Amino acid sequence: MKIKFPKKIFKRRRNKAISCNLCLIVHGTHLLYAKHQNIIANTDGFLTATEIAKAAQCLLPDITKQQGIALALPSSEFVVTTLQSPKDKNINIENIMALNMSSLLPGMTEPLLHTERTPARGKALHTLWMPTQRAEELFQAFEKVGLFLTCILPRSLLVIKNAKSSSQIYDEDDHTITCLEWSNNVIQRWIHTSKVDCCDEAEFQEQLDESLLNFSHKIQRKTTISDWDKESMPTSVIYHYAFMPPSAIAHVAEAVKQKIRYSALILIGLFIISLLGTVGYAIQYEQELKQNLRVLKRRTIAVSQLRMEAAEIEEKLAPIKEFPKQPVLTILESLNSIVPKDSWITHFHLEEGLVKIGGSSANPTALIEILSNHPDIYNVEQSGTFSGKRFNISFKLKIFDQNYWVKYFSRSQ
Repeated sequence: MKIKFPKKIFKRRRNKAISCNLCLIVHGTHLLYAKHQNIIANTDGFLTATEIAKAAQCLLPDITKQQGIALALPSSEFVVTTLQSPKDKNINIENIMALNMSSLLPGMTEPLLHTERTPARGKALHTLWMPTQRAEELFQAFEKVGLFLTCILPRSLLVIKNAKSSSQIYDEDDHTITCLEWSNNVIQRWIHTSKVDCCDEAEFQEQLDESLLNFSHKIQRKTTISDWDKESMPTSVIYHYAFMPPSAIAHVAEAVKQKIRYSALILIGLFIISLLGTVGYAIQYEQELKQNLRVLKRRTIAVSQLRMEAAEIEEKLAPIKEFPKQPVLTILESLNSIVPKDSWITHFHLEEGLVKIGGSSANPTALIEILSNHPDIYNVEQSGTFSGKRFNISFKLKIFDQNYWVKYFSRSQ
């Protein structure tokens, strides 16, 4: 039974699956890649997803859809909130954020993506937010021109090359100014303001100047397009602040599923080949026995002796001729249909109607209950103790014919 939770305006996503081959940088109306750049056509100052995607297509004519792209956007595309991380390790940060949503993002109703890297307990937690619709629009626009947009991240973070050292960055373009401080693998300070606000309100400019006094004179300044045309790929820790569009997450998940299916088909194929090899060996063995029988018939003079030898050979062949068919494929298909998607079978053994399986599952106990409810299965038991998500389960098949084994391989013989 599935439990439905209330919808949230933000979605939590993980960064472990992010892997990019190249990075595009948006600066003003220019899209940069390595030492190359392309102008993004726009009329009202706001860069649409379609405009950015078309510029990327012109800039990357030979890039295939299998290569992941990281898109670095200006800081104006994001919102940053600050929340004090609780000192108590038992307090969940996600719960604290949910309780403070109304004060962190007042009046926000549209779905948002958010990402952050957990700081030391008691330190300031800087969370980056981005509208889900904007991220999805960018992904779909890149999809239409044959490019795969893996993730989106703030342009200012690209300057960080050594994640463990301290860095201070000043990022300025035609419209905004962003200052950030990085240390201990997390964002420590984030200041962002609009140039229009600074020009219209002297108070904003005074506040910015006052904030900049807290930064050192060694701050790295990025103020022109030429400052960005040689930027390399982001460091791995920066991806913790990157956003994956929902469709990109689905694409990666589907690719993983396809890989699992392909591996399963290979295993089944190898199993069938092994089974066919066993049957071929049995047939060859049978042919050899028959040849021996013909030789014995030609060499035997006494009819009674010949009959005795023939009867002995037929008795040896009987277990092979009457060997019951093992419904291996049927069992595998049945297991595939009832085992939950969060469970994987890595070990399968069938002998005398007893099936032993092993693997991993998010809930091994629930798996035993599922198998127990199957009409063709009985005597479902746990083999040994469960270790975390690992399990070993055995059960018997109702359709198995026990007479053959009693007749030819009885343990009392």
